[in-house]
Amino acid sequence: MFPKAAISDYLEISDHPVDNFARELTALEDLDNFVNSIWRVVEQCQTSQIAHNLFLARGRTSGLLRAILWPRRSVYTAKSLSPLDSVAMTNGDSYNIAVAELAGMFVVAGDEVAEQLVQHGGLFKALKHERLSSDVINHLIASLSRDKMQ
Repeated sequence: MFPKAAISDYLEISDHPVDNFARELTALEDLDNFVNSIWRVVEQCQTSQIAHNLFLARGRTSGLLRAILWPRRSVYTAKSLSPLDSVAMTNGDSYNIAVAELAGMFVVAGDEVAEQLVQHGGLFKALKHERLSSDVINHLIASLSRDKMQ
């Protein structure tokens, strides 16, 4: 992870296919700043009607708490179980998988789809498909920069 350009309060996972905002809590005294900085991104996403996911994890040995928020494209219909093609959608083999996603699951239709995701860079392609345009991300970063200055 490295400091995010233009807003050095945030870190970024450099090899992730989707733009992201990360923070690390290394000392309990910084808890308010940690929570408030993540909340600023959530609030800006909500204000701009940008869908987003938030992941929190604690290091097993260090006790370090890490938060990663990534803005993503909005989805208003049931998703296909196969992110590589839309055949499942036209066959009616889809359902709302939001609950499984909230639990951290990446749901696929079967072994052949899972194999495609693993062997052909399919997971990277599926995640990259969720990426927002650079204009939207730059607007979000500019909003966070202005918010910090106030």
